[in-house]
Amino acid sequence: MLLMRLCRKQLLTPHTCFSPAGQTGGDTGGSVGLIVGLIVPALLLVAAGAGFLIYRKHKQQNRDFN
Repeated sequence: MLLMRLCRKQLLTPHTCFSPAGQTGGDTGGSVGLIVGLIVPALLLVAAGAGFLIYRKHKQQNRDFN
């Protein structure tokens, strides 16, 4: 509530709105970081697997032509 009051006072210059000391705002539980930390490596593994399968298929097709 204090943060909202501080922001409302600064309606003309919203960029000067600040969080009181000790409050960073946003999700402080760490669940967002955990979700991103799990999704990004999973996507990288899927992309690496797909790239490897495409490479193998391309390699087999080149061997058939020779």
